[in-house]
Amino acid sequence: MSRAILPQAALERLRTIGDPALERLSSKKQNFDKLRLRPDLLSATLELDTEKLFVAQRLYGDYTAEISGALLLAALPQSYATEYGAGVLGAHGQLSSDLTRRIGLTAQFLVTVLQQGKDTAADQKRLWDWNQSKSMDAAAVAHLPWAVCLNLRIFHHRVRAELGASKVEGVKGLLGDKNKPPLNQEDLLGMLLMFSFVVFEVLDLYGITWTADEQEAYLHLWDVVGAYLAIGSDQVKSVLADTCTIPPDWHGLRPPGIDQSRCLVDQIRARQWIDPTPQANVAGMSWTALRAGRVLTRALLDELEQGMPPLLMPLPIAVMRALNPHVVRDRLNLGNNGVLLQSLSLLPKKKVRVGVFTSVDTPNRLAGRVLRTLANDVTARASVHLGRRFKLTMPGAPDWHHSP
Repeated sequence: MSRAILPQAALERLRTIGDPALERLSSKKQNFDKLRLRPDLLSATLELDTEKLFVAQRLYGDYTAEISGALLLAALPQSYATEYGAGVLGAHGQLSSDLTRRIGLTAQFLVTVLQQGKDTAADQKRLWDWNQSKSMDAAAVAHLPWAVCLNLRIFHHRVRAELGASKVEGVKGLLGDKNKPPLNQEDLLGMLLMFSFVVFEVLDLYGITWTADEQEAYLHLWDVVGAYLAIGSDQVKSVLADTCTIPPDWHGLRPPGIDQSRCLVDQIRARQWIDPTPQANVAGMSWTALRAGRVLTRALLDELEQGMPPLLMPLPIAVMRALNPHVVRDRLNLGNNGVLLQSLSLLPKKKVRVGVFTSVDTPNRLAGRVLRTLANDVTARASVHLGRRFKLTMPGAPDWHHSP
């Protein structure tokens, strides 16, 4: 079992914190559309390491299909499997009723924040330092990573306000007592970490290994995203101080180092992924959250299956099962794969020594290649299908991309 990185009381306290800075401005009836360049919203962003940003962007360029598939087929279902956050996703009904648009907007966010910049400090600052954008026109700023992060932050706050003020009984039931406010800091932190560590885990299943420096670079990019989203901002840490003091060397709410960060991911998962099987201890479990996650997953699979030819329509759920741990499959009621895909997990693995007393099983190379090929096929077909229904802009692409 992973050791606790944050006290459980601190994680519970994070569930009561939204975005203190925007809450203060809301009380003053500020116009959110005019907040994008307010220094008090942007001054606490993380210090940029331009070399790490370039490495992270290069990794996305080299593994676009694999990273996109990991987020679509693993990170999204894992967020739907959460005990508390799934209720918020279900309460914000557009996620299931207008899923194409929501997935399209998520894809647009990803290609924008992961867009490749030049290998120069100046160009990385053009992308990520809001101070460099003061003289640029609004159209040019709109597709910069920091700007889409701030837009998402404002969107999150609007969702909090809408759900918090809702009088609909169904919404209250989905939110429960653990989402006051919705989109709280624990949920945002968990999603931010999953966007990194789910990618590492899926690549590991494929037999692809990044160096520690490459993983740190990828984590740094998402640390910068988290800073613009106000995850673990100075105001958040100030509110949290009555329960826990965050050390100064942390990146927002993420501890330094890959191992500690992975332990924090496991700690949040243990709180949010409660085993629903009959043999499990289900005392206090919210079955409402289970239903919300399953509805969202069914909507996602419906969308993915529409992009597949008839004979391959079972492939998205098969790959989703293979990429996710058992508890997620049980919470989302994904079932089990057939003999072919199940047999891949039974292929012999090679033990590798990683410490004086520790060895690990590495994925079988053949199994990894087959799974990678199947997942990339689903991702490619989903991209074509979604691209027909949602216009995706590729920031940083050559001028011909925008031509008729």
